[in-house]
Amino acid sequence: MSEQIEEWFDQADNLLFNENKYDQAQQIYEKILAQDASNIDAINSIAYCVKYRAKNKPDFDELKQLYDRSLSLDPEDIEANFNLGLMYL
Repeated sequence: MSEQIEEWFDQADNLLFNENKYDQAQQIYEKILAQDASNIDAINSIAYCVKYRAKNKPDFDELKQLYDRSLSLDPEDIEANFNLGLMYL
């Protein structure tokens, strides 16, 4: 992973988990995907933005699409499999 992408992850993770600025964090994760379209961590992080922004009623279809995208890149991705399983509960 490039140094620039690592820096963007640090910024976005801070916005997501410490400041609850989901839209701003998602924009940075999308910038990461523009540089590296197969970055599963960025895809899963966008799913967190979607889930946390929606609080009690996240968009099931949007989340499923994101997790399916991660799993198409790596069918054994633990985070995507776990979160997709939770959605079906």
